[in-house]
Amino acid sequence: DGRDVLLWAREPEVIEAMLGTAVSLSVWPFFRIAGVVMVAPVFGARLVPPRVRIALSVAVTVVMSPLIPVTQPLELSIATGVTVLQEVLIGVAIGFCLQMIFDALIIAGQTIAMSMGLGLATMVDPQRGISVPVISQFFVIMGLLIFLALGGEQVDLERLDLGHDDRHAGAPH
Repeated sequence: DGRDVLLWAREPEVIEAMLGTAVSLSVWPFFRIAGVVMVAPVFGARLVPPRVRIALSVAVTVVMSPLIPVTQPLELSIATGVTVLQEVLIGVAIGFCLQMIFDALIIAGQTIAMSMGLGLATMVDPQRGISVPVISQFFVIMGLLIFLALGGEQVDLERLDLGHDDRHAGAPH
């Protein structure tokens, strides 16, 4: 057994082929996960640098790779480009649906603030970089805390649907 490992270590082409296969099979889920992380409320905020989002996407992909069924290897073609675009759009749609919930909290806070006469008491929302009423910001913070307390980030990862039925990442939809 130890000799086999040494033989594999001497063959860089074999290692390169194995690594290439592993990376090409994990790249499909990465695009969907990156789409979610790009838009999701907690991770997609302006406060989170793009490098951190990419690192988080890679880390989640590495952790979830064993759970994902084997897909087609990555090949450079027009069909691959369409599949990449499709995976990113699926991820963005999942993150956008979650983002709409938090935007509804902002609108509710603005409506309440205007009806109470507190419409001019505004502050800058750090996630969006816009000026919102203080009540809206309070609603968003409370909603975010409830979201995290109930395990919403775990549900968000489960919602990626990377390995169920025929809709797994990289499969034709």
